[in-house]
Amino acid sequence: MLMKFFLHPSMTLHTDEEKNLAAHATMDAWAHFAQADIVVMSRSSYSHVPAMLNTNCVIYQEYWNAPMEGWIWAEDSEQGSRNLFDTGAFNTCLRRIARPSWGLLGAAR
Repeated sequence: MLMKFFLHPSMTLHTDEEKNLAAHATMDAWAHFAQADIVVMSRSSYSHVPAMLNTNCVIYQEYWNAPMEGWIWAEDSEQGSRNLFDTGAFNTCLRRIARPSWGLLGAAR
């Protein structure tokens, strides 16, 4: 089972901190990735597969698998990087998927 952390009444952060994951944990994790409002990918094929099914906001760091069209690019945060992030694309995506309860201007839903 994935651990859930409640950051705000309308936000839940899912992590894999539970060390004794059940056999179905991968499918549970992928289901959360595929349906999440915002997916922050790691550099792995594990996150790539469900991110391809997500129609909301996917944040991608470059690695050997190419991003899909519409994914939001973020530079690696290693020492010496410029910590670049496509803020414009992220804001556009947030406006596209926003729910009225989020209180964002220009919420589409």
